[in-house]
Formats: sequence, C-alpha cells, structure tokens
Amino acid sequence: MASFVLDASATLAWCFRDEATPWSDGLLQRLRSGDDAHVPAHWPVEVSNAFLSALRRKRVQASDILSYWDDLEKLPITVEAALSPPEAKAVLDLAITSRF
Repeated sequence: MASFVLDASATLAWCFRDEATPWSDGLLQRLRSGDDAHVPAHWPVEVSNAFLSALRRKRVQASDILSYWDDLEKLPITVEAALSPPEAKAVLDLAITSRF
C-alpha cells in the first residue's frame, strides 16, 4: 500500500468525465486498489467551489454534486490539518532556502 498527494484537479476529473485522463483514472484506480491519498486542508473547499461553478454553468445538477461527494467520501482520502502561521513560515523558509 502506498500513499500519494492528491489535488483538486485530479479529483474533479473523476467527476467530470470529459476532463479525465489516463493519469487521473490511474490515481482513482490506485485508491480503489488499496493506496491512500492525502490532500491539503483547502481541498474540500476547492472541490466544492468547482462543483458550484459547474452548477452555475448548468454543467451539472445539484443532485449530481451530492452524489459526487458521496462517492468521494468512500475513498481513502485524508484531509491534512491547516498550517498555523508559524508552520507556514517554516515551510516557506524551507522552500526559499532549498530552491536551488
């Protein structure tokens, strides 16, 4: 069993099949086969915002969105805690000092 980091764009490709790629489908298959994923604290809001945008554009129905979330909740996805300001500063410092 392996873990990987997942972002909203890959997640949304599972819901909007016209956005699916072999790569995004492979990630979903990994989750269904026993791997697990970690997502940043803002992932649920980012995914929800994309769903609302799709609803406003009449790309989906409200019932579709609720069904998508039902499906996502069944997957082994761990939402990581948000960083505190000191933690964010430490990550930023690490990124700055190790950029080369």
